[in-house]
Amino acid sequence: MKEKRLNIISHKKFEKKVREKSIMFVLIAKKVIEIFSDEPPEEIKKELKEFLNVFPSKLPYVLPLYMTFNTL
Repeated sequence: MKEKRLNIISHKKFEKKVREKSIMFVLIAKKVIEIFSDEPPEEIKKELKEFLNVFPSKLPYVLPLYMTFNTL
């Protein structure tokens, strides 16, 4: 089986290939830098305060028992 390899081409060559062929597969990669913090951003904190009573302070370590509900 012939090994396929990565082909990186210029924008002009890409446009030419698109005109020549009806099907084209493209992968675009972009480096993303994410900065993680223990604290949410200030604009989010206001929203979270509004819903503090919705979530319990401690969550159980196990899933709840499976239950079925009859709607008839």
